[in-house]
Formats: sequence, structure tokens, C-alpha cells
Amino acid sequence: MLLLSYLPWLLGYLDNIMNIKNINLTTISNSSITILYPFEYDKDKVLRIDTKKIVKLKNETLKDFLPYTKNFFGTYHFEENKPSNIIFPMVYANDKITSIDFIKDKKIIDTISLSDTCIYFFEKSIAILAVRYDIPENLSNEDFLYYHQKLSMIEKRSKQNIITSTKNEYKYYYEFIDSLVAPYTNNTANIFSRSNLYTYNLLVANTNEKDNNTQSFIEPLLQYRNTLDTISINQTDISYIQQVSNIHTFANENVVAHIGIRKENSNNNFINNEFFNKYQNNHFLTYLITLYQTCKIEQLIIKAFLEEDADKDLKNIREIKSEILHFIANGDFTKISNNSIRNNLYKFYRNNFEIKNMLNEIQTISDKLSNELETIIQDKKATSDEKRNLFIGIIGVVLAVIQIYQAF
Repeated sequence: MLLLSYLPWLLGYLDNIMNIKNINLTTISNSSITILYPFEYDKDKVLRIDTKKIVKLKNETLKDFLPYTKNFFGTYHFEENKPSNIIFPMVYANDKITSIDFIKDKKIIDTISLSDTCIYFFEKSIAILAVRYDIPENLSNEDFLYYHQKLSMIEKRSKQNIITSTKNEYKYYYEFIDSLVAPYTNNTANIFSRSNLYTYNLLVANTNEKDNNTQSFIEPLLQYRNTLDTISINQTDISYIQQVSNIHTFANENVVAHIGIRKENSNNNFINNEFFNKYQNNHFLTYLITLYQTCKIEQLIIKAFLEEDADKDLKNIREIKSEILHFIANGDFTKISNNSIRNNLYKFYRNNFEIKNMLNEIQTISDKLSNELETIIQDKKATSDEKRNLFIGIIGVVLAVIQIYQAF
């Protein structure tokens, strides 16, 4: 009975902390936007990378991962039978470009710094470009949204006129992104289109209990592109978790936003001193793992689809089947850490990417490939038996002719 008496209070409390309308943002005092773009690389070009530019992830960054998860960051050799100084996945740092300017945009008058530009090369030809931008401090919600949309709308048709710190000029933003990955791609079509662009947002915001406009901020933030996402996102459709009392995470399949809230009369030490470091490094890798899993499954599905339309080649089907089985055995898991925040984030990301459904689809494809392999092998065996029987028949006829000839 005592528990029941507290139930209304408990439900009200839970509703209060989980209702995004109660997060009242005013000034965004500090923020960064990371653009992630997957692509397929040419392994011969990658092997020519200057090893001095390869970054080894710190053990401190990886310490909370479970052992099998660490395979993502440095235990796969590029070719098992050919030892190499390079192990995959690896991280290549590009420090040539340090900033960009939108030279004809009157709303973005400040130079945008690139605090980090890396390419994460994973096994089997998948890489992910990550470009992290430092956004000017003390922005309003509207100004931050403008930066977010400007940097994430890779397909936008209007000219953006970008100039980089290396004095390269690009009429379109996607041309700049393409230039960063071009040295490592081959001439074949990339299965990941420009629509495969993801954003990872970190924001430290101040609050004002009298101002309540967060809903109007979260909705367009999670709308990936205005030109594509024309339907407003309802509150019930927004995926949302709360790690601690003043850190909130919102997401859909293309956008993640971690928002640290500074509150009056509250302990803001973590927000002020550790939030950016934790979520830009440790927790960012959690998102990267999930994104790689999604991209890998997508690649395997497309490979299987293209093979289905092509001639039934036994070797190709076996290779795709083997790659699927390798991924299912070594590249997918439901738990990556005993750290509850990291693991809860991983589950949250998996749910937003609908990885479980994608795995069911790839398992169905694997079964279908097994049936195709069995059919091809049986057909080849039947053809071989027919040829052997025909050969035996021909030999029998020849022997019979010889015997008749000898009889005369």
C-alpha cells in the first residue's frame, strides 16, 4: 500500500524527466558537428598511405570495450597470408585542411575550424570519413540549426562556394567531401550514395525555465535534410534516452545529438570538464561501431542483390556467403561493454539503425545463397554425369564398331 501511495508521484517524476518539452534550452554555449560519410576504398591505394599519418587509438579510449569488440580497432590484418605493417581497422588523420569558409553566405561569417579529420578504414573495403567541425560559441538555437543543416545537406543543389585553409575552392559542399575521400577510392561506383551521410552533434546548452522552445529545436535538428524530410517529426517518434540527470541523447537513423544541460544550483563539473572529451572520443567510437555494422550489412545485401542479377558464378556466391558468415560470427554482438552508459548507447543506436531487422534480412539472404549453391552444385553434378554417360556411351559404340570390324 505504501508503494501504491507513491505511484502517482513516481509516474509524474518519470514523465517530468522523460518529457523533452521540459528541457528548456536558450544559448548553446559550446558545440561541435561531426559529419560521417561511408565509402568503399581501393586497398592498393590505402597500402601506400604514409604510416606516419596512421593514428593508434589510446588504450585509455578502448579500456571499457569488451575484448571481442576491440577487434574493430586493430586486430584484423589486411591479407591473412601476406603479413603487413598495416592492420585494419586503422585510423588515418588528415591535418592538411584546418578550416573552411562559406565565402558567399551572409549568415556564416566566421571561419569554421576542422578540429579533427579522420578516415577509419575497416576490413573488406569499407571506410568511414569523419570530419569534426568546431562551431562558434554562444549560438542561438536558430543559428546552430543553420550550421547543422548547412554542413549536413550534402545533396543540396544550391552553390555554397567553399574555400578551405589550403586555398582550394568548391562550388558545392559535396565536392569538398568527395575531395577528402577521392585519394583512396577506385574507379568503380561507390555503393554508398551521398544520402549515406550522418551527423553526430555535441551541444552544451544553458537553460531558462521561462523559455520552452526545445520541441521546435529538436524536430528540425533531427530532420536530416529539409529537402527530403518535409514531414515534421512528432514527439512520439523522437528516439530519446537520458544517461544522467543533465545529459540527453536524441537520435534517428541519420542524426545523433548529445545535449549537456547546465542547470543552476546543480553540479556542472562533468558538463564543463569531461562531457566533450568523453563523447567526442570514447562514446563516439560506440556510434562508429554501430554505423560500421549498418554499412557492412548494407554492402553485403547489395553484393548479394547484384550477384542475383548476374550470371550464377559459383566462386562469387561462395565468397559472398563466406563474407556474410564471417560478419555474423565476428562483426555483430548485442553487448560491447560492461560500462552501462556505453552499452546503453550502443543498444540505443542499434535500435535506431534497426540492425536486428537488417540481420534477419541478411540471414534470409544467406539461406537463399546456400540454396543457390546447392542448386548450382547439383546442376553441375548432373551435367557432369550426363557428360560421363555420353562419353561412356560413345566409347561403347566405338568398341562395338571395332568388334564388328574385327569380325569381318
